[in-house]
Amino acid sequence: MLPGQIHYETTGPEMWKGSGGKVDAFVSGIGTGGTITGAGKYLKEQNPDIKVHFSALLDLEWKSFFFLVLIVSLLFLILAFVLSFSCLDLWCRTS
Repeated sequence: MLPGQIHYETTGPEMWKGSGGKVDAFVSGIGTGGTITGAGKYLKEQNPDIKVHFSALLDLEWKSFFFLVLIVSLLFLILAFVLSFSCLDLWCRTS
């Protein structure tokens, strides 16, 4: 099972049903990208006008440039295999 598949089958339908189908946007943080990919895909299938946004935590106060490059590299490696960018509308940086 793909990481986003469980969220497609459970999280997305739960949000849709729990809101009575009144979803305007879905905002999520990103770990592996499974939640936003699965739930976002399901929600957009219910209503293509729903906006799917993610926020990436980036702490610019880190002292170790090597550590920052390592974390960002690992994040992009994970996202390349899990996250489906086709269901995303916007991303923003948070701190």
